[in-house]
Amino acid sequence: MGTTCTPFKISDLEQTQVNEKARFFYNMWRRQTKTGACDFQEFVPFSPDLIVLGKPKPANPMANLVFSGDDTIGARLFGQNLEKTSAQVYAKLEPGTLKDYSETVSVAQNESFESCEPVFDYISSEFGSQTLAYERLLLPFKTKAGPVFLVGYSMPVSVPSF
Repeated sequence: MGTTCTPFKISDLEQTQVNEKARFFYNMWRRQTKTGACDFQEFVPFSPDLIVLGKPKPANPMANLVFSGDDTIGARLFGQNLEKTSAQVYAKLEPGTLKDYSETVSVAQNESFESCEPVFDYISSEFGSQTLAYERLLLPFKTKAGPVFLVGYSMPVSVPSF
């Protein structure tokens, strides 16, 4: 099956059945971008649920992980030692599995970096006999110095155990 990324409309965040935290983060982002602010401090109390991504390097399509909170999907999958444990798990995956996942999820990330528009989508990927599935909200912030960062919040549907 591989990995799929299904986009949702940002307007779907206004509907009542959507995750309350996702709507809260989107509204906070919208308020800040309307005023031209970029105040990451507002997000700090929610940092356990968030990731922060920096623009990818030219040779690698994946965004650079700047920060991953303790309650994110990455932390659920790999624990607190994210880089070491993830490398061990990746080594066990079928060849091409991680590449397929990385390339698929990075498309919307890169679009958000370039357009400075939020992304709301659904990711599903097969890792062996297990499925990783989640809704994802990416919120771009342009800093005064120029770089764009994405604050990401994911709502797990199915998280494998490795």
